[in-house]
Amino acid sequence: LMLAFSSWFQVDQGERGVVLRNGKLVRVSEPGLDFKTPFIDSVSTVSVRDHTFIFENLEAYSYDQQPATLRVSVTYRVPAAHVAELYAEYGTISNLQMRVLDAGLRLDFTLTEKGFRRATPAADRKPDLIISATTRDFMALALREEDPDTLFFSRRLRMEGDTDLGLLVKNTLDAVDWDALKARLTGRHG
Repeated sequence: LMLAFSSWFQVDQGERGVVLRNGKLVRVSEPGLDFKTPFIDSVSTVSVRDHTFIFENLEAYSYDQQPATLRVSVTYRVPAAHVAELYAEYGTISNLQMRVLDAGLRLDFTLTEKGFRRATPAADRKPDLIISATTRDFMALALREEDPDTLFFSRRLRMEGDTDLGLLVKNTLDAVDWDALKARLTGRHG
């Protein structure tokens, strides 16, 4: 009876189940009830919903040194068709840290079922990815005054840790509609 019950699993709508057989990805399960080999297969879920990564009350300065308090958000989604590829390449992202060098600020985030959330830094664990820059360089990136490659190759934007994950984050930042974000932050629409 226990063998029969441990053979079934459920994947919720808005998620995909990654079925692993002894740690190897064998298939991706769609939402609903599905079967797995008991004691050999395990299932990890990956959300395919929209998630928002929010920075509250960021203190920064404009190009002409005017102070500003910002609320910045980035929305992302894992395409359902690419769940296997993403899981095979990155597994799960458990810890991301952003460092604002001139402010001495460290912001730690973890990926949960509901997206990136602020996290308490774990003393016994190093972040999977650390992104570091000055306040001005983060602002130049956000306002599209500089692109990530220019900042990276001039050593003003630093990434430590999982370089593939760093590239994914950089490409995600490149895909953000910064002009719309800038218009919203400055109150200029049109």
